[in-house]
Amino acid sequence: QKTLHLIIDTVSAQHDVVPLLDCLKTDGTLCMVGLPPEDLKLHAFDVVGKRRNLAGSLIGGLRETQEMLDFCGSNGISADIQLIPPTKLNHAMVALRKNASPNRRFVIDIKEQMTDGDWEVEPDAEIKVEEQKIHPKAKVCPQSAVHPAQRQ
Repeated sequence: QKTLHLIIDTVSAQHDVVPLLDCLKTDGTLCMVGLPPEDLKLHAFDVVGKRRNLAGSLIGGLRETQEMLDFCGSNGISADIQLIPPTKLNHAMVALRKNASPNRRFVIDIKEQMTDGDWEVEPDAEIKVEEQKIHPKAKVCPQSAVHPAQRQ
């Protein structure tokens, strides 16, 4: 512990950031790019008293994203991911909810779906649509903004 200069937190689910702060060296930075749905539960002393920095950033545009990917590629930085087709999205959501894959991110591979429009997500008995929450700051596209041919 206390060995890292920087942690980029990409988790958009509710989680405790104090253990991440505890991994930072003095003057280390936790940069949050994932947005949890609720406020962080954090005491000022967790940051100020231990000389840690808490920062945030929107992901950025194409140029910034490419710079980050180039930096990671030239410095041997990689991510542990599980590539899934969109049809397995519900199964991934259940695994995330159960914390069955705590050290990995699911990446949805849409390459084949871009050419084949005839697919649908497999249902999962553990997902209850009525229990799903939208992030309170999310901007939901109104039906009036959707092309008439694609409205439900």
